[in-house]
Amino acid sequence: MAVIQGLGAWNEYLMALVLFEDNSLMPIQRGLTAFTSAETPQQQILLAATTISIVPVVIRAAWQAQA
Repeated sequence: MAVIQGLGAWNEYLMALVLFEDNSLMPIQRGLTAFTSAETPQQQILLAATTISIVPVVIRAAWQAQA
């Protein structure tokens, strides 16, 4: 249950989009939208960036399961 709640906070896209103007404060999902484009789909880069963004969540879940 904690992992699901953590993912909800991790992916808080809309609230950050409304509240923050500085790109350094945006969540990771906002950065991933930079890889989507109608003219040049960069799916391989988007998938790689998504995989990298999942790593901290997986590490934390493994650490929680150990304890």
